[in-house]
Amino acid sequence: MNQHHTPSVFVNRQLGLRRRVFKASRSFVGIEKVKNQLMPPLLRTTIGLLAISLVGLTDLAFAQNAPVRPAGQKPNAPALPPGYAPPSAAPPVFTFQKALLDEDTQKSLKRSAIGITTTLRGQGNGLSPQDKKKIQDWAKLRVYEMTMPEHFTPPVVKYTTDRPKPGEMNAGGAEGFLPDGGGFPGPGTQPRPEPEKKKIPRFDSVADVREKLERELRSTGSLASRTDQVKMIRTVVCKEVAARAEEVLDNNYWVRLNAVILLGNLNVLEDDGRRGTTRQAYAPAYKPLVKVLLTPTGGQLDQQHESVKIRAALGLKNIALTASLADLGVLDKDEIARALISELKQPNNHWWYKQSLIQALSAVDLVQDAKNAKPIILEALGDVLTDQNQELIVRAYAAKALGRIPLPGTVEWPTLAHRIVQLAKEVAETYQKSPGRADLREALWCIYLAFKPETHLEIQRYSGRKQKAGFLSNTVPAVINEAYQQVVPLASHAINQPVQGQAAQIPAEQIATLTQWLQNKTPANNKLAPNISDLNPIGPLKTAAEPGSSGGE
Repeated sequence: MNQHHTPSVFVNRQLGLRRRVFKASRSFVGIEKVKNQLMPPLLRTTIGLLAISLVGLTDLAFAQNAPVRPAGQKPNAPALPPGYAPPSAAPPVFTFQKALLDEDTQKSLKRSAIGITTTLRGQGNGLSPQDKKKIQDWAKLRVYEMTMPEHFTPPVVKYTTDRPKPGEMNAGGAEGFLPDGGGFPGPGTQPRPEPEKKKIPRFDSVADVREKLERELRSTGSLASRTDQVKMIRTVVCKEVAARAEEVLDNNYWVRLNAVILLGNLNVLEDDGRRGTTRQAYAPAYKPLVKVLLTPTGGQLDQQHESVKIRAALGLKNIALTASLADLGVLDKDEIARALISELKQPNNHWWYKQSLIQALSAVDLVQDAKNAKPIILEALGDVLTDQNQELIVRAYAAKALGRIPLPGTVEWPTLAHRIVQLAKEVAETYQKSPGRADLREALWCIYLAFKPETHLEIQRYSGRKQKAGFLSNTVPAVINEAYQQVVPLASHAINQPVQGQAAQIPAEQIATLTQWLQNKTPANNKLAPNISDLNPIGPLKTAAEPGSSGGE
């Protein structure tokens, strides 16, 4: 693109030309040569100045005659889409930082934790006081490292090489490099060195620190001779890690999130085919996770973000499902269940959070509460199952959960079967309007899983319980099997539709058969058990929007 020089540029050129004339005039021989060389540039300079003057006059005339835009009027711009809200500033919890470790303390704790690998693996006859002190320093080091500032800002990564210095410019041949003086290389020039491999530094995030800690935890107790020694060592280690993790639950969002994940993943035993052990969660970790759930939801420093609560709910599911009966008592399960139910009743929760709460509630092996001998889990799930203001996918997860909780002997099976099939009918009728919609497909699958276990691992996890996974894995009345027969064709049709491409509607005769069954099996009451509240009444089908879209259900 051509550049337009300012008048000062031409003035400088004129001064330069005059200096050259003065120098050349000292020699009589050079006068004629200077005259021949300088006349064309002088002519071009004069013409350029005239052209610039003409352009300036034209611009001035155009500016004086241009139409004036009314005050306040803006140029045309594309309209924002309806309902668009510009992103707001990040909540305080995302920008807040409270480092609990500096470099000097980090070095000191590293020196104290020398040899921690041998200590964690349990090579010996137990843990000495020195070993326990080493474990304390190691746990503090690993958890506090998550709060260090460098783990929040990615390092600057250079993906290109530096510009060579003038003396390192390649001359174009195989002889070598230009020397610093700018001359050409001589016979004794050194050969070209091999280029160094580019090293891209590893991004050491908060999650990287947590994963490093978890890798060390997995090997804890691996060299102990007996299973009880393994559990003893791992219990000591988990206690120290959990205590430190609880201390950072008021820190930056990423620290909180990874601390909650860590608390939910603490195990005193791992799945080990060689020893014949299955995973056992560290039960006392449920207390800080319950505290996270019961903290008000939000992004302020005294609140907990909803995504952190989702991970807390999943951690409680792991604890309730895998902790041993000796480590997690009835009162502990009662506390977990009440916290989950309390959050499930909160308005305006995201559907994903509600789904996570229901999954955790399904793992709590508690028939009735410790205070009133009331089946509070059955009541809470029944309320979600029949609440038409809830998203269909959330209600379907409640149906799946009902097939996994321990039920009282007084459960009303006909009412339970009827309301699950009623939900399947509502999902199917909504599916007809949007065939293949992902959430409706998953909802029908979850309703099917109310009757059947999902995986072999789930069968294993529920094998030691009174209530196995899925209604049909237990002794149930015939009405439950009849309800299953109504659900199977709907789920089979939905999950066999192509993920990409046009999905077909459910055959009308399948929905007609299901509707007829519901009319013939109308229950005598609207309760799932005598001593709990009535279920929500069945109302007209609402237009259920996909979760996350505007409009809701």
